[in-house]
Amino acid sequence: MVGGFCLFGKVKFEGQECLITGRRKRGAFTLKTFWGQKIKDGASMKKLILVERTSGYMKQIANRQFLATQTV
Repeated sequence: MVGGFCLFGKVKFEGQECLITGRRKRGAFTLKTFWGQKIKDGASMKKLILVERTSGYMKQIANRQFLATQTV
């Protein structure tokens, strides 16, 4: 925990909700959207607003759909 922010905590940065996915020694964070798009590499904790603390593990479920193929 750095400055009250935990890894994978939900924060608001410049009006956009994102996740903390990395930390730096100097107190900056790497921020990504929920879909994995990088928002900022090295965001200062002064510019972050805590929305929700991490309560457990993140889990992503992917659904695979197979297309029907025609056999001739």
